[in-house]
Amino acid sequence: AEDIARTEARASEYVPTPPWVPVALVLGMRAAGHPPLPLADPRIESAAGHGAIVDALALVTVCAAPWTLCELREDAALHLSLTGPPGSTVRRGDYLTHGSGITGAGLWITNPPWSLAAAFFAKMLEEAAGVGTVALHVPWSFAATDALDQVACDLYPIEGRPYNFARETCWIVAGPGRGGRRLRLAKP
Repeated sequence: AEDIARTEARASEYVPTPPWVPVALVLGMRAAGHPPLPLADPRIESAAGHGAIVDALALVTVCAAPWTLCELREDAALHLSLTGPPGSTVRRGDYLTHGSGITGAGLWITNPPWSLAAAFFAKMLEEAAGVGTVALHVPWSFAATDALDQVACDLYPIEGRPYNFARETCWIVAGPGRGGRRLRLAKP
């Protein structure tokens, strides 16, 4: 019963990522000459929802690298299995408990349930194992937490508020060659 309650609580935090938010990250990194996200390598979306991040990244990159789409909610996992990119794998279940089941991917990216951002960040870093890049879209206040201690990362605060509720957000990008960069992103 406790597992069911925890699962339902996580599912209730679903907030779709506005398409321009991941696009702003990719375009901003390109314009600033920052190391790009490794979009040509296998990719993991650890809280995929209905695939908003995946769909948005398809607008700014052309590559056939496979996606592994992890999703907790049954309806969203079914949607992803019907509409996800060709060659993608949908893993239904709790990412924090089961992980992605993938090693050697280049990119782990998500907009997690914000109350679980630290747990998602830790799990993604664990799976990336110092080889892959982790990109996390979270409230700006998360950047001031202990979760970033001892993690070399770049910070990308997002200009304005991309959601209807009052909360500033940012991308945190960690992995090889990352650390110390900061760039404010604007809506393209």
